[in-house]
Amino acid sequence: MSEIKVNSIKGVGASAAAITVNNTDGTCTANITNNLSNRNLVINGAMQVAQRGTSSTSDGYQTVDRFKLRTTNTDQWAFTQTHESVAVNEAPFYTDGHRRYYDIQTTTVETGNIGSDEYVDILQRIEANNTAHLGYGQSGGTAKTLTLSFWVRSYQTGTFAFYIYLSGGKMQSKNYTVSASNTWEKKSFIIEPDGADAQLPSSSYSLQCGWILAAGSDRNSGSTSTSYISYANANLGANQTADITSSTNNFFHLTGVQLEVGSVATDFEHRSFGQELALCQRYYYQNYTSSDAGYYFYTYVASHKFLEIQHPVPMRAEPTATFTINSGGYTIFDGSNLSYKAYAASTYDSTQPIHTNSIVKFSAEL
Repeated sequence: MSEIKVNSIKGVGASAAAITVNNTDGTCTANITNNLSNRNLVINGAMQVAQRGTSSTSDGYQTVDRFKLRTTNTDQWAFTQTHESVAVNEAPFYTDGHRRYYDIQTTTVETGNIGSDEYVDILQRIEANNTAHLGYGQSGGTAKTLTLSFWVRSYQTGTFAFYIYLSGGKMQSKNYTVSASNTWEKKSFIIEPDGADAQLPSSSYSLQCGWILAAGSDRNSGSTSTSYISYANANLGANQTADITSSTNNFFHLTGVQLEVGSVATDFEHRSFGQELALCQRYYYQNYTSSDAGYYFYTYVASHKFLEIQHPVPMRAEPTATFTINSGGYTIFDGSNLSYKAYAASTYDSTQPIHTNSIVKFSAEL
C-alpha cells in the first residue's frame, strides 16, 4: 500500500495551506469554504428578522432582533435605528446573498466633544448553552479559536474597535479600519481561545460581541489584545477614532455577522427566514403587530376572564409579558418558558363569552 507523508497541502501561489496535518496524531485542519451548517454562533447575523418594527428613536432592543444599541451617558446625542433593505445589485456584498442590514443614523449631535465617560456600541449576547463546545476552561490546549467576520459601511473612515467579553470578566479588543466612506467593506479577525474561563451550559449569557461606534477617553485609551485579558474600561474601544455622535452625516451599517470555530472566515451561513425567526423567538416574540388583532381573554368564571398562550418555541427563561392594549388589571398565575396564563376582572356576559383582545409582547432577552 502506498502512503504519502506531508505537513501541509498548499495551492500554487497561495499564501496559506489548504490542509495542515498534525504530525503527532495524524489529524488535519482544512481551510474549507461552504462549510458545515449550524456553525454561526451569532443569531440573525444577516439581519433578516425585525419583530419589533423597522424604525425607532430609542436605544436597546428596538428593531433588528438580537442586536442591541447601547448608549451610555450620551445626553444630547439623538439617532434613528432602522432595519433596511439593500438596493438591487448593491456591490459587493449583494453577491454574498445579503439583502438586509442594521442602520444607526445620527439625527442630533453630541454637544462639544464626546465626554470621557460616554460610549455607544452595538452588541449581541450569546447564550452559554450555545458556547459550551468551545472548550473554554479545558486544559491541554483544547479550547477553540474563533473567527469573526462581518460587512460594514460607515460615513466616517478611520479606526474602529470591536470587543468580545466573557461573562467571567475577561475580554479581547480588536481594531479594524474603514477605508472608504459610504462603501461596503468586509472585515474579519481571529479571537484566540481561553483555557481558564469555563463556559458551562446554562441559559445565562457566556460572551458578548460589541461594535464600538463612539468612545470617550475613559473607553478608548487602552490597547487591543491577542488573547483574553481581564476587563478594563479603557480597552473597550481601544484606539477608536470614529465618533458617530459628532455629525448628522454619520451613520453605521452592519450585516453578514458570523462568529465561528476555526481560524478562517468561511462563506456566510445563510439560514432560512423561518430558522432565524425561531431562533430569535427564544428571546422575544409578539403575537400581533397591530391593534385590531390579538389574543382574546375567555370568561371562565362570572367575574374574571382568562388568557392562556403557548409560546411558539421554548423561551430562554420565563419571559416578561407586556400588554400593549388592555394593559391593566391582569395577573399572571402560571408563567414558564413554555406557556403563559393570566386572568383579569371582567363583567360576565352570557351572550359574549369572548372579551376584549390584547396584543402581548414576550421578552426573555439576555
